[in-house]
Amino acid sequence: MYRKFRKTLSTGVLAAAFILGAASPALAGPPTDFVKENAQEVGKLLQQKDSKERYAKFSKKVNEIIDYRELASRALGEHWKKRTPEEQEKFLSLLREMIEANYEGRLAGNTMGEDYEIKYLEEKTRGNLAIVKTSVKWDEGEKPVDYKLVKKDGGWVVYDIVADDISTLESYRDAYTDVIESDGWDKLISLMEKKVEELRAQKK
Repeated sequence: MYRKFRKTLSTGVLAAAFILGAASPALAGPPTDFVKENAQEVGKLLQQKDSKERYAKFSKKVNEIIDYRELASRALGEHWKKRTPEEQEKFLSLLREMIEANYEGRLAGNTMGEDYEIKYLEEKTRGNLAIVKTSVKWDEGEKPVDYKLVKKDGGWVVYDIVADDISTLESYRDAYTDVIESDGWDKLISLMEKKVEELRAQKK
């Protein structure tokens, strides 16, 4: 039961979020510029030795790049609209903590491989939406990573990452709506709280 929910958390779908590293020459355009600039910053962090300071900086940068509210709204649809502001904030707080904990586990002891590179292939924009298509090369091979962005308050933020044809947004939609529709919102929050407790215990 709740297999999709557990699988989504264990794979850390935003996992390679930033699966960003040394960048090849980029295409022109504000959305690509946004991804490229953050790629360079994250790349520098991944080149540093593993430490709590590196993780704190990485976590801060990810929170600046990803619009969790936009992700939640698009993933949960009508279920999100029915929630009170307090319920939405509770969900966002738990989601953020789970994602950050996943990052911490994946970053521990890891740095970029020597062959790490991100290639910018294409940029498409439509109104306030954009997609930046890239190809990421590292020790394990080369895979496509696409960034979906929305323009807010004059700047771009990421609301979905499609890594190797797996969409962060769609993964959360499948996993979370299954729980909501079968057992309700409170059950989803309960599962998220339990997962956060497990992740906190692993840090000790």
